[in-house]
Amino acid sequence: MKRRLLAIAMTLAMTLSLLPVTALAEGTAAGDFTVTGNEGSYSFDADSGVLTIKGDVTVKNTNSGTPTDDVIVIEGGSEDEPIEVTLAGVNIAVDENGGSAITIQAGDQDANYAESHVKLILAENSVNKLKAAPIDNWSYVPAHAIDMYAGGYGDKGSNNTLTISGKGTLYAYGSNNSFPDAGGSGIYGGQYSVITIESGTVNAYGYGNKGGGITGFGGENSKIVISDGEVNAYVEGNYNDEGAAIGGSVGTVKISGGTVNASSKYGGSAIGSAKGFTSPNITISGGAVTATANGSGAAIGGGEISSTKNTIEITDGTVVATANTGVAIGWDKGDAEDLWDGPITATLTLSGGTVYAESASGDGIGKGTAESRVNLTTGAVIVTNAIDEDLKTDSNLTGVILEGTGLKPNDITGTE
Repeated sequence: MKRRLLAIAMTLAMTLSLLPVTALAEGTAAGDFTVTGNEGSYSFDADSGVLTIKGDVTVKNTNSGTPTDDVIVIEGGSEDEPIEVTLAGVNIAVDENGGSAITIQAGDQDANYAESHVKLILAENSVNKLKAAPIDNWSYVPAHAIDMYAGGYGDKGSNNTLTISGKGTLYAYGSNNSFPDAGGSGIYGGQYSVITIESGTVNAYGYGNKGGGITGFGGENSKIVISDGEVNAYVEGNYNDEGAAIGGSVGTVKISGGTVNASSKYGGSAIGSAKGFTSPNITISGGAVTATANGSGAAIGGGEISSTKNTIEITDGTVVATANTGVAIGWDKGDAEDLWDGPITATLTLSGGTVYAESASGDGIGKGTAESRVNLTTGAVIVTNAIDEDLKTDSNLTGVILEGTGLKPNDITGTE
């Protein structure tokens, strides 16, 4: 009898001990989300529909097949210990009130140069969808699917960092305003922010004037860094889409690995600057990069009437750059003569990898104004429809170069 009672007591104790673990594993309801994390790491305001995250959590929609208009705000973390937020099936479509799906907000709204540091982890096999909506559909007030610059056009939030990794998939759609001069980006950074993609599949869509796929607001210290994963960035929408697919007005774009596909529509570049903005420093040192400019911007380089004093450097990887009326890689001769930054005085270096550059009605490789410097040297394998004639006189063309119309990417050994 005693043995039987002891066995029952032990079974009951083991069952009870599992309950908290099960509850933690299943998470807690927070509006339309289910959140797993320590107490105090998050809170939910039912009146506003805002889930505020200040610590490491896992988030998913309770019903992943149904989008919610509840939104997420993340704040806090440090460069050494960023807040880790795992997206395990989040599906947000902001309603007619407008705004961003995820906002990375400065941790201390009362302090200048406040900042937050966040790592978004895409759970294995998860699909996460974020869709912004215009804050005011008929005014110049766009919204971004992920907004890192919530502090506004001052100092707050301008130092925020975002790192994306994992084995899942993210779709990020900026707002598509009816007002033609407004539009949102898929992922939007601040004046000194750093956006890093380490792994996972990231699909980012921008709309409207200056809205881009993965972009940022001004500042030579702002960066977009892609080291691995699959990144697809697109500019879509109406006739006034002048944003860059990757870049915008950030200071630096660095690609060292992964598969990157970028496509712009009208005046912006695929990888580089939006129309009328300063082109960033662009470095490609690995990976498979496909950049397509369907309008007047460069595939890799400056948007229409863009200026720069920066560089484009390709040292490795496979690069396929195609343009419509703009230059495929580089800057157009008519760019930037009347902008506040002055004429183009940039440096273009193609020293390694395999590069295909074609423009339907412009140069495959162009140097812009006479002040530009171009270096096409050892190691580069280049296929192009045309090289700027001025460029040829300034450069030591010692790479393997095929020049002529009708050439295709597979004319380079190793490309697809």
